[in-house]
Amino acid sequence: MSNADRDNENDESAKRLCTLKAFAALAGFQIVRSHPEDGPVKVIATRWSIGFEFDDLSLAEQFIAAQGQEGVPA
Repeated sequence: MSNADRDNENDESAKRLCTLKAFAALAGFQIVRSHPEDGPVKVIATRWSIGFEFDDLSLAEQFIAAQGQEGVPA
């Protein structure tokens, strides 16, 4: 994989994360992503001090979509 391909993949991932954060906020959740330096990247959704941990962005997107928010990308 070339550096340009990695940059495009990172840009796409960053856009998906920002979109997810916006839709999650509308549903009352906060989304954070762990840092790669700390180990495997995890996506964490929190609401009312309850955390839900996901191994990848797709699972977090599905979770937020299942919360009944219209227009959330599935």
